[in-house]
Amino acid sequence: MNLTKQFADLQEMCSASGNATGIEALVIGGGTSGIATAISLLKAGIRPVIIEQAGSFGGIWSLDRHMACYKGLIQNTAPNLTLLDASTTDRKNHYTYHEYASLIEDLYNKYQLDSLTFFNTRVSQCKRCDDGFSVEVVKTGSDKGETGTDSLSLDVEHVIYAGGLYHKPYVPELPGLDSYRGEVYHSSDIDDFERFSDKHVLIVGLGNTGGDYANMVSEVAASTTVSVRGDTWVVPKSFQGLPIDEYIQTVRAKHEDYASQLVDNLYGEAVIKIGAPQTLDFTKARITVNSDIIGKYHRGLIHIVDEIIDVQESTLCFSNGDSQSFDAIIFCTGYEMSLPVIDDVSFDEGLVANIASKQVRNLWFIGCPAVWGGSPPVAEAQGRLVAHAIANEIDIEQLESLVSTAPHYEQGEQLTSLGFQVVEFTGYINFVDYICSVGVFKERVYG
Repeated sequence: MNLTKQFADLQEMCSASGNATGIEALVIGGGTSGIATAISLLKAGIRPVIIEQAGSFGGIWSLDRHMACYKGLIQNTAPNLTLLDASTTDRKNHYTYHEYASLIEDLYNKYQLDSLTFFNTRVSQCKRCDDGFSVEVVKTGSDKGETGTDSLSLDVEHVIYAGGLYHKPYVPELPGLDSYRGEVYHSSDIDDFERFSDKHVLIVGLGNTGGDYANMVSEVAASTTVSVRGDTWVVPKSFQGLPIDEYIQTVRAKHEDYASQLVDNLYGEAVIKIGAPQTLDFTKARITVNSDIIGKYHRGLIHIVDEIIDVQESTLCFSNGDSQSFDAIIFCTGYEMSLPVIDDVSFDEGLVANIASKQVRNLWFIGCPAVWGGSPPVAEAQGRLVAHAIANEIDIEQLESLVSTAPHYEQGEQLTSLGFQVVEFTGYINFVDYICSVGVFKERVYG
């Protein structure tokens, strides 16, 4: 792994060409979404520039432990559905953090993305101008400086944002939380679970992170309790020898009412049903994928309580009238959604094909939609679609027309707060396959 290119190298590259023009595609973010997109662009004959604000690639799946989310992170997506296109002979159900990060490194090196990526460099501003963008980049950790010193202005034709939406940890406002006498954490604060040894710990939220934290905390804590708001299913990572992704596809292919069939097959010791969810429809129900906590819950090692409504010093009060004291609270409540470098884009009407801004031409988004099953398979499909659109000079109107004729675009019924569609990823991948098969792909050669 040769991480040699930094901000100064980007300055030198622009100086050598006489100016900072001529960048056809700028990818913001060197995580899995950015890597998937860069590979698709290369295959389409487009040589991108990748900007990564950290010192390593891979995002939360980086081999750099300072960038990884948390120890014990495991893929919730089956190997054959990841951007790595794992061999069908690999029957491993899910990759561990180190396995997946190592495979991403292999992929990064295979396509020589080190020659395209500039580390410790971040985009501070992105403005629309003429038929492209003026993009201000600075050294990570530096304030905006004079052009040619700590900052650089780039003229870019296409901006592809793959930097994620989740940057600011979100902690809900709870009455009395300021008076709480115990320890309060957001999940992003924790890299050592031994601090919870012999303590009574409450975890707020039962998404995939909340499930992982409950499992790890329960190994050392005196008691582990999870507060859940709303109806939720917890399903295993694998069932009947198949990753849950593959198992669901198998059931769906055989049964028209696949959601009811899944409930019949899985219900009992194999799942946790919280509240009164009526269906296991993965485009509608709130679902967490975690095998470990299912067994611990049924054995009484992990407890589940209702939503918190009040905090009184060390005692927490729940919506069902119960109360309990805890030594520590961990908020696994996610992050506030925001676009840190693009201020003048509205998502009220959603995105075209879940990749393209309706208001701003040549502005693309990868890995942003809320999807069940993990973002890697969707990010890979989005990357292919963006590369196809850029290489074939497909504009927004043409893309909208293609979407209207696509037979496989299975879209959810709701939008996230920023307007991204909730999609079922198998249908989305089929949709992208269809779009990329329409028309003649322009052959291009990059140097």
